[in-house]
Amino acid sequence: DNPCVPSPCRNGASCFPNDTSPYGYTCLCKPGFHGL
Repeated sequence: DNPCVPSPCRNGASCFPNDTSPYGYTCLCKPGFHGL
């Protein structure tokens, strides 16, 4: 299973699987945005 499908990230952020995250993924936000 890919936790990034469907994309959980908002504002066009990039999603990366992350086993250490409680959500199973990490979002890399575009400049000017921040969040989980």
